[in-house]
Amino acid sequence: SKSPAGSGALVGPGAATGRHMRVRFGVVAEHLWSDGAAPEGGAGLLDQVRRGPCCWSMFVSCAGFAFPACLHAYQREHWADVLAACALFAVAVSSSLCDAFCVDSGVYDDGRAARDGREAYARTAKAVGATPRHVEETIAAHGALPEVLANDRWNNLTRLLDRSVCVLLVAPSMALFALRQRPLVGFNLALLGGFGVAWSVCFVDQQYRSLDPSGIRYMGGRYVTEASYAKHQRLHELWHLILIVFLSASAMYRPRA
Repeated sequence: SKSPAGSGALVGPGAATGRHMRVRFGVVAEHLWSDGAAPEGGAGLLDQVRRGPCCWSMFVSCAGFAFPACLHAYQREHWADVLAACALFAVAVSSSLCDAFCVDSGVYDDGRAARDGREAYARTAKAVGATPRHVEETIAAHGALPEVLANDRWNNLTRLLDRSVCVLLVAPSMALFALRQRPLVGFNLALLGGFGVAWSVCFVDQQYRSLDPSGIRYMGGRYVTEASYAKHQRLHELWHLILIVFLSASAMYRPRA
């Protein structure tokens, strides 16, 4: 069930993670703490971290950004190395939180009328740009359970943190290092090409994620994953790996005049 441009959509239902419809947030709402579902069992950030990563391969791909960070810290020829090392260590942490630890979803709307008089599914309807009746009919048409799921608040918050680190810290620091270390553009253009390849992989992986953003849940003491979300994970790990290779090459390639 699609909604107006910029808002969310109702997708699903799931299978392994429960036959629930799910809210796919819009591009702004998916970063907002206030728009997320309440964490299951009132779990805090440290509670979710203590569970361990959703899968070890994802955690390794996230923590792997520390490798080019260490290369910059070891070389430490100038201020741009220090900035690059700090940025990459930061994204190793933020990416791990976003992609490996805080990935859970919770009940966004239980389908009951609110005490303040709002209709059942009013919250879901607002999120997807539909009417409560339309939401109820969509759930019934799909034979789904009454509760609607969505990414929880920690999921949203860590996504905002990670993307902010990437855009505001990593991208500028990598560009400054490249221009400071290699003013001639030849090798830098090759690095940009590598980033383009990595970005194309990321674009595809996000298409799989959009099929079911709540396709992973912490259930019965372990993470359960839908097939579409697992494809997103493997492609997202590949995106990380390609970036790590090119960032490491950038850190090591230091032509002398």
